[in-house]
Amino acid sequence: MLWQNPGYKEWQKVYRAPNYGVGISIADFFDLKEIGYPVSVYGVLGIPVKRWHKLELYSEFQFGLAGNWKHYDSVSNPKNLVVGGLLTAHLNIGLYAFYQLSKQLDLGAGLSFIHFSNGGFERPNQGFNIYSPSLELKYHFRYRPEFAAVRTAGRSERSNDLYFMLGYGDYQLNNHELDSNYFAVGGVSAIC
Repeated sequence: MLWQNPGYKEWQKVYRAPNYGVGISIADFFDLKEIGYPVSVYGVLGIPVKRWHKLELYSEFQFGLAGNWKHYDSVSNPKNLVVGGLLTAHLNIGLYAFYQLSKQLDLGAGLSFIHFSNGGFERPNQGFNIYSPSLELKYHFRYRPEFAAVRTAGRSERSNDLYFMLGYGDYQLNNHELDSNYFAVGGVSAIC
């Protein structure tokens, strides 16, 4: 499900009236016993690359979590060396073209690269890398925004903001051996 505003806010002007929203997907790797049916929940940001009269070209980014994996277990699932934990990140980057068939209907096609990984929190973690072609039909529930009216963003006022970020994780010690040794990784960042 995507939303698209006609560039009222400054960030929408910077990204030339992008679409954004949420998605859910279920993957079938044709191996229920070893892999399972992973379910992903993710956010979507589609940034227009170029717009013509009836044709639009978008880059799309998805970021979220995937669960329902049959992860590695040394006794019950020793062959799965791809996913070692219960959750993985769902990362997707793609390029899509949409052609306007009517005021509310678009035909789309694209190619994306999808990556599932837990970032090394649980070993083994070779992850999945997938190239995915797509064909889609997009329906606009409301009117189609008038993109020609989108103005470019003006200069932003300078601000004195300070941001802090704190991160922590337990990682397995060995990269190539399956063991239960963990070490802690933490970090603090400040951006002004």
